[in-house]
Amino acid sequence: MRIDYAKVVIFLTLIHSFCFAAHLESLDKDNFQDNKIVFLNYSIHKSAVNEIQVVLMNQIIVEGTLKQTSEKKHLNVLGNLKCIELDENHREINTIYLLNPLQKPVEYVNDEGELAWTEISQDESGFSIRLQLHENTAYIAIEQINDPTQQGKRIITTKIE
Repeated sequence: MRIDYAKVVIFLTLIHSFCFAAHLESLDKDNFQDNKIVFLNYSIHKSAVNEIQVVLMNQIIVEGTLKQTSEKKHLNVLGNLKCIELDENHREINTIYLLNPLQKPVEYVNDEGELAWTEISQDESGFSIRLQLHENTAYIAIEQINDPTQQGKRIITTKIE
């Protein structure tokens, strides 16, 4: 009896691939709260003394999973917001960064007839956060980044209910 090693190798590779994919899927599901997504809607206001105030407008939790994106934007810069998932003991689970909602980018036509960008400062605005809930997430904290190398100023902490 002659063994075709090429077919054996292909067969074993396929088995390994399916097992690995199933293992990754089970790991991915284990880290989340039964595939729940949280939508948090906030209003943000800058006071006369340039203090930032954020108020939770509403919180919605729905079943589902967010589409995974490989693109990671580096937004840990001065003025932006840092959104932190915290566990029951206020330990950090996950962090995302948000563009400053009080700075709106606007495209316009300059004097030479070319498109250009500028930012318009606002005193108040609204913003939304959409997150895949991790199983241990108990709170969502929002900080303003004053120095990208240090912890920002905590503006609001929202209990996930």
